[in-house]
Amino acid sequence: MESLVGQTPDCNAFLQLVDRKWQDHCSSMLTLRNVFLYLDRSFVLQAPNLRSIWDMGLEHFRNHFQALEEVEAKTVAGILTLIERERTGVDVNRPLLRSLLRMLSALQVYEELFEGRFLRETEEFYAAEGVRYMATADVPHFLQHVEERLQQEADRASLYLDSSTRKLLVTTAESQLLKPHTQALLERGFGSLMDSQRLPELKVMYQLFQRVQALDEHQCAASIFV
Repeated sequence: MESLVGQTPDCNAFLQLVDRKWQDHCSSMLTLRNVFLYLDRSFVLQAPNLRSIWDMGLEHFRNHFQALEEVEAKTVAGILTLIERERTGVDVNRPLLRSLLRMLSALQVYEELFEGRFLRETEEFYAAEGVRYMATADVPHFLQHVEERLQQEADRASLYLDSSTRKLLVTTAESQLLKPHTQALLERGFGSLMDSQRLPELKVMYQLFQRVQALDEHQCAASIFV
């Protein structure tokens, strides 16, 4: 792990080096576990105060990873950078992200080092994007954009994030990208959608408002047309 200190500032190249260290570690631990398989399955299982060879290997890797603050910080920052790039339309190495995030989960530092910071950056990203799109897009296009973004975040959670993050991630995106703008969307576009009988867009609006508990506002606007 020490060889990673002072390595390339390019986040993608650095993350590949970290992943190689992790894969080498896992390969070595599998070899050791196979060599000492009898010990692991007989003696260790009979002594609850003893940990398996695999668990001790994880602790060893975690201790080295967290002792090297530069490596730990660059790893987390690099993962967040790649996710932000993907959100802006850049193709990224998803298998690499999946491997590194599984590494953080295996080391039991996923929540501590990554999840909270990731959700905060998600809040900031979608709060800014919501304001920007409300200023430039009409209501149908805004609704379409929100629908696409929420699906992208659900896909992201399924592809490489820990399963515990999925609900938090989608809820965070909803609360920042859509919820602050529900009243403005109704004022700017609901009447014209109703007058034009644009049923697909009205259906999308209803479904999205339902997701952020804004149906009271929606029903109030709809009551005018009853």
